[in-house]
Amino acid sequence: MAIFFVFKIRTSCAECGEGMVLEGPRVEAKCAACNSVLSVPADSWKNMFSFRQFTSEFGLTEGKTRGSSLGSGEQKFLVSWGPQRPLCIHCDTLLDLSGAPPGTNGEVLCACGKTTPTFPPPPWLAQCDPNVMQIFGAPRESPPGVTPVSSAAPAGLSLVSFACPDCGANLKVTPDSARVLRCTYCQNDSFLPDPLWRALHPVRKRTPFFVAFR
Repeated sequence: MAIFFVFKIRTSCAECGEGMVLEGPRVEAKCAACNSVLSVPADSWKNMFSFRQFTSEFGLTEGKTRGSSLGSGEQKFLVSWGPQRPLCIHCDTLLDLSGAPPGTNGEVLCACGKTTPTFPPPPWLAQCDPNVMQIFGAPRESPPGVTPVSSAAPAGLSLVSFACPDCGANLKVTPDSARVLRCTYCQNDSFLPDPLWRALHPVRKRTPFFVAFR
């Protein structure tokens, strides 16, 4: 019989210090701020998942979570964890898993009409922690060097008009614009202020994913 837990994990980039959300098990993650690639060893995942052994000690029941931290070299992982059957990533309703036995690689349909991804553990994780049976609600792992598509990327603004501080020209700023923006009229560089930058690049909150253990 499977035992289900929910995890939400945040760390920070060792190169620039920007916060990073780990949406699910993977051996590397890319920093959105400086594009550095963070290595997340299999042993770190095993240690984070091992927090579940303290469930009884902390008196956790389904739906109750606890915050813990794990240090590994330069990296520190902030982990929210607790017993919880998988929920729909769109409406937080309990999923019917009758059609998604361990080993399923597909989607679980919710009564809301939307789906939640599910897949067995990747080989590196199954080898490191044989107790992991199935993962729910996380993006599937991409090949090394390929950034995975976020399952819960925050929506920011798509286009903002910004007045050049030097000449007053109307500049169009998009999420793809550099933080230091060159005016196409006076050719002077301007550093985009924090409120504008954050409106285009919203701060990401931790998102839950669920793991079935033996």
